[in-house]
Amino acid sequence: MNLRDACIIRIMDVILALILLPAALLLFAILSLPQLCVFRTIFYVSRRFGRGGRSFPYVKLKSMYDRECAVSTNPGGGRAYMEPDRIPPWGVFLRKTHLDELPEIFFILLGAESFVGPRPLLAEHAALVDSPQRRRLKPGWTGFSQVFLKRRTILPSRIQRRLDIRLGRELCPALYLRLLAATAAGPSRRGVLKPGPTVRAYRASLGSPEGTSHESG
Repeated sequence: MNLRDACIIRIMDVILALILLPAALLLFAILSLPQLCVFRTIFYVSRRFGRGGRSFPYVKLKSMYDRECAVSTNPGGGRAYMEPDRIPPWGVFLRKTHLDELPEIFFILLGAESFVGPRPLLAEHAALVDSPQRRRLKPGWTGFSQVFLKRRTILPSRIQRRLDIRLGRELCPALYLRLLAATAAGPSRRGVLKPGPTVRAYRASLGSPEGTSHESG
């Protein structure tokens, strides 16, 4: 991504975040009481890795009960929706509506994140998909990996790495808008991830014991 495209995307990030900010503040005020009633806390906070491999505080509305679970033995492969005992109905609602991601708007305004970029991951998971292309981008609310996961059950680490490399090579204002449109349209949206080597590799990997991408909180 060249400097011109990076500046345009940053401007679009700020404009879109400012448009969404009033609604985000109102929703946050409404959601705070149920959060405290269900979880006794509002936020889930962790350290994630962003551009240049630097860590930053990643904040979401809490949607899961706490429970330590080793990556290698996690029956859901790290995917929270495959561990329903950890997610109460209120958490399911937050995740399905993506309201748990409201705090990310503030980090986008601050420049730590973008609306479009690689998924922000914990250190042990980021190491599985690390690449120079990934490190050049800010972590994002949506991207190739996030759109892929809206249509698939799991995302093996090697496939996420390919998607992140592709995003690092191809990201531009036009793709930024296409990915936002695909995310808003839902899992049935076609045209952003066309069949090709990455999709074929995904299909071949379904029976593979290789690691999958993980998410918690």
